[in-house]
Amino acid sequence: FITDETVSEYGDNLAAFASPALLLAGEHDVYGRGWLTRQQELFVNAPTDLVLISNAGHLVIAEQPDATLSAITRFLADQARS
Repeated sequence: FITDETVSEYGDNLAAFASPALLLAGEHDVYGRGWLTRQQELFVNAPTDLVLISNAGHLVIAEQPDATLSAITRFLADQARS
């Protein structure tokens, strides 16, 4: 999970992170798309996959566990094939 505190403490490390990263967000996230864009920009050297989970807010794993698990499983399977 990336929070404002995480960015303050680990922002430079996230910029250096180069492995593929999966970013999940609910289509109705109260923080909005701007928040999501800022999170994606932290991974400047990492390829990122962004998945919007339908019918979910900020807590995608609690609100849409099956869709969240499916997105994670697809991401890991894609990485295994790479």
